[in-house]
Amino acid sequence: MKRIAGPNIDLLGPRGPLAVSTPIATPNGWVPIGELQIGDLVFSEHGQVTEVVDISDYEESPTWEVVFTDGSSVRCDDQHLWKVRRRGTDEKGTWRSMTLNEIRTQKTIGSKGNGRPGTPTKRITATCTLEEKPWLDSNDYSRYQIPVTQPVEYPETELPLDPYLLGALLGDGSLSSGNLRLTCADSEIIERCSLVLPENYRFKKVKKYQYNISHNKGILASGKPNIVREILKTLGVYGKTSIDKFIPKFYLTASIPDREALLQGLLDTDGTVTPTGSVSFCTTSKFLVEDIIELVQSLGGIATRQTPVLNTYLNKYQERVRTTTPSFTVGIKLPDSIKPFYLKRKVQRYTPCTKYLPCRGIKDIRPSTIEKVRCIEVADKDHTFLTKDYIVSSNSAKSTTLGLFTAWAIGVHTTAKLPLQILYLSYTVEIARPKSAAIKRIIESRKYQEVFPSVRLLKNVTSNEYWSVDHKFAGIENIGDEMFTLCAAGLKGSVTSKRSHLCLIDDCIKSAADIANPDIRKAMQDNWNAVISPTMFEGGRAICWALGLDMMIYMPLHSMNKIIGARLYYLQFNKTLKQGMNFLIGLKCGHLIT
Repeated sequence: MKRIAGPNIDLLGPRGPLAVSTPIATPNGWVPIGELQIGDLVFSEHGQVTEVVDISDYEESPTWEVVFTDGSSVRCDDQHLWKVRRRGTDEKGTWRSMTLNEIRTQKTIGSKGNGRPGTPTKRITATCTLEEKPWLDSNDYSRYQIPVTQPVEYPETELPLDPYLLGALLGDGSLSSGNLRLTCADSEIIERCSLVLPENYRFKKVKKYQYNISHNKGILASGKPNIVREILKTLGVYGKTSIDKFIPKFYLTASIPDREALLQGLLDTDGTVTPTGSVSFCTTSKFLVEDIIELVQSLGGIATRQTPVLNTYLNKYQERVRTTTPSFTVGIKLPDSIKPFYLKRKVQRYTPCTKYLPCRGIKDIRPSTIEKVRCIEVADKDHTFLTKDYIVSSNSAKSTTLGLFTAWAIGVHTTAKLPLQILYLSYTVEIARPKSAAIKRIIESRKYQEVFPSVRLLKNVTSNEYWSVDHKFAGIENIGDEMFTLCAAGLKGSVTSKRSHLCLIDDCIKSAADIANPDIRKAMQDNWNAVISPTMFEGGRAICWALGLDMMIYMPLHSMNKIIGARLYYLQFNKTLKQGMNFLIGLKCGHLIT
């Protein structure tokens, strides 16, 4: 963008970055977003790897801490774009894009629509006071939910000890005494663990529910130390008491089957399932609490800390005595693809989630630190990646750049007293609307006004689909035609016939599946050829913004070029370029400024 707009671009406020210290989930573990490079692999909300194709860095910016109902949190800029569902309003499986600023400042004061199925209902919003929390309803329940990741597909790796056995030992194993022991009342668990012990090792019953792990010939006869104990020492967990146990980090990034087996070992021993099917895990180790939460989150679940308590027990005199060590309980909810138990009696009681799937709601939004921030763009078809606590975060670098470019184009033309009519086109108007709103916010920002003081929006502008700058204030002569600045529209269902100098095409096809569908491609092309291109002013320009060639590879660029009578500028992210971005911009639309 600096090559286009010059040094003043630094004065434009950033849109949607995360604090540079924010960890991002990668195949190699957690990496701060500030250390990522173009070409690095991260995970998307589908649990699969996706490539970082662009990065945008900004100077220090105020950040906000967004806290979710499960206790997870992340820090981001006020314009960070969230993929949300409004509880009680949006249908299940329907997501919208909203900036954090919209979520925390806009309240609903009414609605438009007849409420019939399939008929969209539009919210009428107003700006909140500082004391209001519009992300909560009158009962302080979360209004906004975000998607939860699918199980994350970390690569397979060789583990030194079977994950189920490790989970059982962390749950009910004695790791700090002379003998390596598992205390268990379920023979099924002992049988399962026996299958994965190293060769020539077995469980030797020493008391009613106590089993030692020993060599078949005994330690003295074998002439070697206990292999299982040596492995546990290598993992750093041997010698730990119940309050010090933890999960070795590389087990938390093992394959899905291995992490599922680890969870089963933990829950078969120290887990509980109620008659209604609810799952929880109890431990006296605060380290194990943090690790099992991360484990559950990586498997597409939600884990919620409960208030620690001091339990009671009967001593040898049958007196009720309170413990001095707090007990931590973690509530667990998993997708139906993950089986939390191996033990049959718990499997039979457990009820998989099919209707009320794991979800996160926004519980609080509060000011945080001021620090450098960064946006990344990924190649995932849904433009998402996973941040701290496996929180699903949306792309922002592409929209940041295109939004800044659009605001810049409006600024330079308005300053030169030349009208500029822009058609911002996406797959649907619902996709285009928040992008239009973001451009308005840039124009209204203090830093933008320092660069372009002659640009201001018309008073009482509330629509994000159709708006204008104040041409009279800028000294722009009305030339007789309908004058507007930006019209947001969709190639599907809401195509407009507004005349434009510049057509910005962003996310014009819904998904990879639709790209491959010839009927959908034809419908989009027909809408373009019949409605959009004939209305553009002579010499008008179209800029298509997409990830790679896949979004527009099927669009007949040559025919569009012929119809428009001008060059179609195609902006693409290209990892092979030195700067990771190739701008083919030479905006020359009649009398427009280049």
